[in-house]
Amino acid sequence: MNRPPHSMSLHASQFAMMLIGCTVGIGPLFIARIATVASGRDAWIVFLIYLAIILCNSLIMVQLAKRFPKQTFVQYVPELVGTWIGKCIGFILIVLGILTIAVTMKILSYIIATYVLLKTPMDMFNVIILMLLIYLVMFDLRVMGRLATGLFFVSFLFSYFYIPPVNDYGNVLLLMPFFENGWQGIWKGLGAILFSLSGLELFLTYYPYVDDKRNMRKYFIWSILFVGLLFEISLFTQQLVYPLKYLAHLWAPSIHYISIVEFPVFERTDAIFTIFWFTVLFKTAAVYMYHSVISIQQVFQVHQKRIIVFLVAVLGFAVTKMIGNAADIEKWMIYVLTANVGLSLILPSLLLMIAKFRRKGLAG
Repeated sequence: MNRPPHSMSLHASQFAMMLIGCTVGIGPLFIARIATVASGRDAWIVFLIYLAIILCNSLIMVQLAKRFPKQTFVQYVPELVGTWIGKCIGFILIVLGILTIAVTMKILSYIIATYVLLKTPMDMFNVIILMLLIYLVMFDLRVMGRLATGLFFVSFLFSYFYIPPVNDYGNVLLLMPFFENGWQGIWKGLGAILFSLSGLELFLTYYPYVDDKRNMRKYFIWSILFVGLLFEISLFTQQLVYPLKYLAHLWAPSIHYISIVEFPVFERTDAIFTIFWFTVLFKTAAVYMYHSVISIQQVFQVHQKRIIVFLVAVLGFAVTKMIGNAADIEKWMIYVLTANVGLSLILPSLLLMIAKFRRKGLAG
């Protein structure tokens, strides 16, 4: 693969903005309840351990990508594990990408139909979202990078609503005692929150399109730290505000406290909430859609982008029809995002060892 054309290149900072949006994604809506059910009061400690594991794994991903600076993940995997196994891995990533698009769209349409425009058919929202995604993905990658940067600043302004007003409602006693369930609770919690940092696998797809690769590791690490800090603050403060048993039964604690708590300065929190989640989830779906299109082109050696974009859109919409109520949405979300993170935790380490053993790619 030669150096990508200018229109298909990104700055490292633009990719960081894309990654932050995808990694934030839909996790903060549910992580407080899921982590609390698994680990009780130690949920905020569990996430700190998980973040440390993710940071260590990110260094492995950087080392793997640096050995193949002009190839995407699905292009160099066949060189390491063989053609057929490599294509199977690429196909799995494509399927997971399409499933992630569908789950993201379903959650976005569910939030709008449930909390903003009541009794409006969700299929109508899904079709509108898909039309916007198709229009966006038809543009070059640099347009995606600029949009992601703009949406990052919009969503960052509203990230204030991740954090409950602890001064008025918080109680430190709700966090006591530490290590209530011992290490067994910690390990159980780590398995339960794997889904929360999904999106890191996109690094291996977009790396060759970044033109200032010397800054890539720095931006990659800082983006993970930014998202991790946002998750940790959200989780920690929600445990300060909600009693343990109450938090364990809220479907989406973030939505709950926004709907019942009066925030200073902001009055129409429902409108601000909708804008925030639309920007975050729409960016997530768009980046995954571009990822799926690129992967299909390279795995199957097809260069008709327009046809592939419509194919991914149709498949994504078909999957949304298979997802039913809120319980189904959460189940699909956990399965799909956990698979994404699982692959990004396991595959890079194995492939880096194979690359070094077989002396593939650039050394170091």
